[in-house]
Amino acid sequence: GPSGAGKTTLLRLLVGLIKSEEGTVRAFGMDTTSLDRTALLDAVSVVTQHPLLIAGSVAENVRYGAKGNLSDDQLDSLLGQLGLDAHASDTPTTDRHVGFDAGAVSGGEKQRIAIARALARGTPTILLDEPTSALDVASEERTIDVLKANARTLVMITHRPSVTAKADYVIHLAGDGTVRLRAQPD
Repeated sequence: GPSGAGKTTLLRLLVGLIKSEEGTVRAFGMDTTSLDRTALLDAVSVVTQHPLLIAGSVAENVRYGAKGNLSDDQLDSLLGQLGLDAHASDTPTTDRHVGFDAGAVSGGEKQRIAIARALARGTPTILLDEPTSALDVASEERTIDVLKANARTLVMITHRPSVTAKADYVIHLAGDGTVRLRAQPD
């Protein structure tokens, strides 16, 4: 849908970051206001449009919030799948330091680090808001393929037709409140 149609608001409503002023928002068959917020956030990973990184290494950022232990081999594999294994210096990607404002990485790297963190959490559902907006076409395709291969349920907000083309279902929110659902052909 167009900017301002309510896509990000819908995502925030789904995970209980904001409350509905009217009506009911249901997730997992239940009114979101009745869900245990901690349990909900344990079952869902969220990648916002402007993800925050912690001051630390790329490895620390990916492991932040991970459920269980993420081995070095698993970390390297995940970063490699997302195209984050390449580096322009002698410092391995995993050891590269990124600041709180992520000044040491590009916008696309920041998005892929946040996606790697969401995948490392191992939650069955990942909600993403414009997850590929800073990626080139090849990186976007690779990232979407990795997400689809590693997550049971994905909900993505996007303006990009190349992303919606890979979706099983597309929900279009129009600025006038109209909602259209389209199942993609196999």
